[in-house]
Amino acid sequence: INGKAYIDIAHKAECKDFIEYKSYILSSNGFDNHISLKSKQNGNHQYRVSSKYYQLIDDVKRKMYPNGKKIFSKHWIKQLDAWALAILWMDDGCLCRQHKKRADGTIYEYQFGIISTQSFDYQSQCNIIEWLKTFGIVATINHSKDKYRIRMNRDNLKKLITIVAPYVKEVPSMVYKITI
Repeated sequence: INGKAYIDIAHKAECKDFIEYKSYILSSNGFDNHISLKSKQNGNHQYRVSSKYYQLIDDVKRKMYPNGKKIFSKHWIKQLDAWALAILWMDDGCLCRQHKKRADGTIYEYQFGIISTQSFDYQSQCNIIEWLKTFGIVATINHSKDKYRIRMNRDNLKKLITIVAPYVKEVPSMVYKITI
């Protein structure tokens, strides 16, 4: 974690509007940045938004990555609102559908939501769940391979979508994440 920190965010080419949205957020907060198109070896393309170095980014990085591991502390929760939840959902949220069989043999579709938070430690997962509760969303920690992620049942997924929809609708390539 040594060196100068800057912001570098990438998304697949189909999500260029999300990169432009993030670039606008950075610019609106005084961070010079630029967007570039990068071709990957597998033939896919991605857009990236990158900032220049700022001391503030360095400071935030040190707080979010103590000992080189990413954390989501209770300190951060106090500062986050519905818009931050929408950004998290657009970045790491997933609408999931699973087919289940009833006792009578009929099959139905069960919907739930996952927030891919595997890069955070277990305590951070608990902190995120506490944060979700401030929005009236009940979630659980779901064990996935050797890591953890956040899972919501259908009813709580609907609550989350109601909260984040106004923000997600500003980014057309992300609307599929609120379409149940």
